[in-house]
Amino acid sequence: MLVLEWAEGGLRVVQELEGEGAATDAAHLLHRNSQDDDQGWHFLVVTSDPPRAEGFGRIYRWNPLFQRFFLFTDLPAPVAGSLPRATRARALTIDDQDFLAVAARDYLYVYKWQDYGTTEVADNTTARGVGFETFQQIATNSSVDVDSACVAFDETGGCTSTQLIVANLGVP
Repeated sequence: MLVLEWAEGGLRVVQELEGEGAATDAAHLLHRNSQDDDQGWHFLVVTSDPPRAEGFGRIYRWNPLFQRFFLFTDLPAPVAGSLPRATRARALTIDDQDFLAVAARDYLYVYKWQDYGTTEVADNTTARGVGFETFQQIATNSSVDVDSACVAFDETGGCTSTQLIVANLGVP
């Protein structure tokens, strides 16, 4: 998995995430909570197929001092003892809460960001929150992709209806 940056009129590699050779997708999340500064924290979620023993993806946190992503935590298996094969991941925010939807063949797994506790990051810093925990499991027919769309807005432009769209592999 490569991280590229736009510089001097072109893209250049700024980081290679080791051990992500089986990556199937990456999703960016800008997480803010009431205790963070206005900028929040940037996270990168990488799903993989085949999955790892620790989970079926990893979450990295951007360190602005080092200008690179560091391992934050593993994306936990949605059901203890199961390791589904993830194909796509999408981060979304609903009612000021961060979620992650992961298409994984027979199910769409929805995770919710948890701010309680702390996590030791690979850059030797301590972060608030434990990351994503399983929120909901929805049966699908060979899901291969997922996206989200805000389809209704209030008078201030805020989203009032978010929908998840799941693509099934040749099956309705």
